Amino acid sequence: MLDEEDFKEIAELDGGGPAGQGTSRIEATFRNEMDQHVGLFWISHAGDEVEQGKLFPWDDLVVHTYPNHIFEARLDDGTIVSRHKIKFGKMEQIHRIKMRRKSKDDL
Repeated sequence: MLDEEDFKEIAELDGGGPAGQGTSRIEATFRNEMDQHVGLFWISHAGDEVEQGKLFPWDDLVVHTYPNHIFEARLDDGTIVSRHKIKFGKMEQIHRIKMRRKSKDDL
């Protein structure tokens, strides 16, 4: 798990947070609304993946992060279930993890 110093370093690299644009830290709650557990990953602007934890069915995981950060929820086999972008404005956000609907392109 990331600690406070990690968050400061990430914010500086991403151009947000205390050393960047002065944006405030967001409390993002990720809620697993699926019947199976998922892993939650933060995706850096460089494409690096940092696991934030596992969520069992109907579990919540709270992550302190910054606007424009991207998170992915994945099954154990690596299948991406959902992708979430942290928004500006709301200091507390809830992101629901559920299976994406297939588009016509997936058929």
